[in-house]
Amino acid sequence: MPAAHKQKVIYSLTERGVELLPILAAMSAWGVKHMPVTEELGIRAKLLTDGGPKLVARFMDELRAEHLGTAKKGRRGPTVRAALQAAYEAVVARKGRRAKR
Repeated sequence: MPAAHKQKVIYSLTERGVELLPILAAMSAWGVKHMPVTEELGIRAKLLTDGGPKLVARFMDELRAEHLGTAKKGRRGPTVRAALQAAYEAVVARKGRRAKR
């Protein structure tokens, strides 16, 4: 029987969760290097790898601000998440244009 009301659950990262990001980024880089991965699925890992520890640290700071309410350092321009998403969308769009030809 369906619930009579809709419940909304909001999940947030803890500091421990944020600290996993460098490990997850390294695992993603390994996967892109050693496994058959499409460009769409690998672009974020490639960008994090190319950006190195500074980009990962910046992403961690952004996640802390979003999930833990810590103050973000005064950065201008797109967030790391927005840049990763834009790169993914650019690959999808490019491949879509190619498929239409």
